[in-house]
Amino acid sequence: MPETSKAGYIGEVARNTATHATPTWVTLPRIKDAAFTIEPEQLDDSSRGSGWKKSQAGLIEAGFTFSFNYKAGDTNHDYLIAAIVARTVFEVYAADGPVATSGSEGLRAYIQLFSYNMNQPISDGMTIDCTAMPAYFEEAAAEVDPDWYVAP
Repeated sequence: MPETSKAGYIGEVARNTATHATPTWVTLPRIKDAAFTIEPEQLDDSSRGSGWKKSQAGLIEAGFTFSFNYKAGDTNHDYLIAAIVARTVFEVYAADGPVATSGSEGLRAYIQLFSYNMNQPISDGMTIDCTAMPAYFEEAAAEVDPDWYVAP
């Protein structure tokens, strides 16, 4: 029977610890919820020659949000807190399945973290909420843009 939809828990988010050309993905298994957006800017393309308002797509904005269960000493948590403090640019891949599985696909981009919020609810576990946006990054003297990546 063909698959019609995927449960969210099947997706993975990973960070690259190698180069863009030959990535080594390290999954972030403590992530609870993750989301990304791809949103072209809407440009007004109307003219007096038509009674209709018309638009065209402009620059594309992307963003990542994710929350993860806090655990002191977790390697990925330590990396993320160091990355926001040092303003580090790093590559992530938000895939619709296991990142190492051929055919998994999703948004891949070099990002910077712009928020890191710790939640300490009285009746639940501690979580961290992060927001990230694509950032400028070069490899081999060429700018690397975000893209839709399908795992080989």
